[in-house]
Amino acid sequence: GEGLELKVWQFESFVGLESVDSRENWLISFSLPFRFLLPQLLTGIRMDYQFHEKAGFQLAVVNDLNNNGFGDSSIPSALMRFQYQWGDESKYLLGTSVGFGPEIYRNIVRGGVSPNNHWDFLSNMEFIMNVSPRWTLMGEGTYRHSDSVFVGGAQKALAGWMSLRGRLSPSWDIIQRLGFEADLDPAGGSTGLGSGA
Repeated sequence: GEGLELKVWQFESFVGLESVDSRENWLISFSLPFRFLLPQLLTGIRMDYQFHEKAGFQLAVVNDLNNNGFGDSSIPSALMRFQYQWGDESKYLLGTSVGFGPEIYRNIVRGGVSPNNHWDFLSNMEFIMNVSPRWTLMGEGTYRHSDSVFVGGAQKALAGWMSLRGRLSPSWDIIQRLGFEADLDPAGGSTGLGSGA
């Protein structure tokens, strides 16, 4: 293979195309999946394995999948990602990620119910495609199922975005983005998945 890398303690999530450092992103604002559905900074153990020059696998065992750790379970969660690049100078990228774990310590809210018996799940797919030397298309889609500490069950949401970037000159770019988010099954009393439910 091409190498194995291990990280322990706090690290940036590898799910999705956007970075916590906004200067590394195309746009001046974060997308809806990044803001509300995806983990950003995580604490745990991360393994990156580049088993081919164009393909890699990432695995992490982390404290939780939520950004603020609200209602966190004592059992860790897991994240996995596979990505493949191809074409001259890696013109195309396709990545897919999944995460799962018992995020909510339920018996605090519902007395008598065993803790750690309600699981969170997320899946994410992203792509980058250089359609010409000057134009690049990229996007991602996210599904999140998150158990809620509020009586009423789980929250489910679907979100995605697509962006087109044109390099007009060495100094000027034109960038457009289209995005959406849909709460499929919001739980009563909550403000959304990204709020830590």
